[in-house]
Amino acid sequence: MYTKTKASISALLILITITLSSCSGTKNKDIYSRKNSNAAHTVATIGYDNKTYVSLKEAFKSVGGKCTLNGEGAIASKGKDIIKVSASSSTAYLNSSKIAMSANPKLKNNDIYVPMDFLNQVMDARITYSNGKLNIQTELPLKYTKAFNIKYLKGGIKKITDGNNKTVILVPKNKTVPAEYKNETVITYPVNNVLVSSATQGSLLRPLDEIKSIKTVTLKENEWEIDEIKSLLNDNKITYIGDTTSPDFEKISSSKPDVAILYGGSYGLNNMMKKFDELHINYTSDNEYLEEDPLGRLEWIKFLSAFYDKEDKAENYFNQQVSKVMATENKVSSLKKPKVAFGMVDNGKVYIPAKNSYAAKMVDMAGGDYIFKDLNNKSGYITLEDFYSKSKDADVLIYSSSKEYTPSLKSMLSAAPILKTIKPVKNKKVWCFGKDYYQAIDKTDEIIEDLASIFHPESFKGYKIKHYSHY
Repeated sequence: MYTKTKASISALLILITITLSSCSGTKNKDIYSRKNSNAAHTVATIGYDNKTYVSLKEAFKSVGGKCTLNGEGAIASKGKDIIKVSASSSTAYLNSSKIAMSANPKLKNNDIYVPMDFLNQVMDARITYSNGKLNIQTELPLKYTKAFNIKYLKGGIKKITDGNNKTVILVPKNKTVPAEYKNETVITYPVNNVLVSSATQGSLLRPLDEIKSIKTVTLKENEWEIDEIKSLLNDNKITYIGDTTSPDFEKISSSKPDVAILYGGSYGLNNMMKKFDELHINYTSDNEYLEEDPLGRLEWIKFLSAFYDKEDKAENYFNQQVSKVMATENKVSSLKKPKVAFGMVDNGKVYIPAKNSYAAKMVDMAGGDYIFKDLNNKSGYITLEDFYSKSKDADVLIYSSSKEYTPSLKSMLSAAPILKTIKPVKNKKVWCFGKDYYQAIDKTDEIIEDLASIFHPESFKGYKIKHYSHY
């Protein structure tokens, strides 16, 4: 969703504006035990011989199953699955199938403890242990978006419902695909040959340290603001395969991507998806651009992380970002809110973010009062006269273009001379997007803090604005 051609940039910025509307820590041969919180349940673990063992009873209880102990053995069940183990054997049973465990279970305190890696084989869950904490997840936790879903299945398999409601099955390398999923899109993970179709996707791969996995892109080198991607393009380690309106499908096919990260929705790459279906090229839809909350947009980093088996890294990064955003919100919460106008002029119309858009939400989070917050507008634009009427007494104007396309205040006013007399223009309180604005979703905290410093400069003395530019 990013191009440089003069003929298309106006339409592009309008489109963007419209969418604004829219096992470690154990000691050898030494036993220890801990209680780990898993949702409302506590799951006990013990460490022995550099392995982490988990209470079978408490693990199954934590996901709604049950477990019955019988001497040295135990039977655990959930749904149609029945698991049988014995402390005297490293062979277990999942229904009628034998499962080899890496070690015999351990008996302790009227309970039976099994190797953690065994639980990952027999439970529809992702079980991890880090920094003394056991985590059992049946699906990826999401806080700000409901636009995708990732369920964890036995053996490390992940069932994804992507932004277009398409099912994608992620299977670990050297694992067999269960027969029930053979008709779905199946991708082996972790991926290392990826096609990205928008700059926003590149920015979300940056915190995961997975820029190196990008092998093909739909943007030229001079269209990127991410230095690592520019460098890899220059060194021919990433290949440009044409823009999204006319991609080179032969070049894409020959590159054999593990997955193409596309985007769907009303403004999505639907024709490209149809062609990929014909060519049997695996793809998925990352629809972060449709989110109404800036943290919802950022949370799509979790979606991408599943393809690399880096959910923990994504979760930690996301939580850090949320904390920083909340700190900014708290800092400005008691300050007087300036009135903020937001929009871009094109052919006598002004395209503005909808009241429930992520742009409007960011204004609010940064301590601003969005002047169109009460306007019900389905078209995405208003008349220039209506914009003038509302913005003439605003304190700040955020012009949703960049200096690359609207180089100066003079060029902005040439498209709308009537705006010369509005308060933000007269008081030199007009800002536009920086060059990297749409390639900095991973820096959502900075984008919101930038706005806060624009709205409340007296509270951010010495702060350097990073993703906006002053006219």
